[in-house]
Amino acid sequence: PDVLYRYGGYTAVGLLTAVLVVATIDGGAPTFLRSAPFVAIGRRSYGLYLWHVPVFWALEQDGGLDRLDAVVGTALAFAAAWASYRFVETPFLRRKRHVRAASSR
Repeated sequence: PDVLYRYGGYTAVGLLTAVLVVATIDGGAPTFLRSAPFVAIGRRSYGLYLWHVPVFWALEQDGGLDRLDAVVGTALAFAAAWASYRFVETPFLRRKRHVRAASSR
């Protein structure tokens, strides 16, 4: 994080995000954002948001994070988000659709 702060990384991320938002508003999502990997990440983004905190907190208990911890933590957060999407979110979304269909009859 310190390197990102010192060398303008946060500014670059902010500017890139602003460009993507404007591009999305003006002409729809850029093509690469509609690709299967980005769509899959988008569907699991809430799970990634929830799971990254405990995963990185657990890895950080030894006094900090190095690059290997960051790679392992990212992989673990993606795995946890995939599992929660598959075994928790998807069944509830299916039930929600069934309840809506039944109530509209």
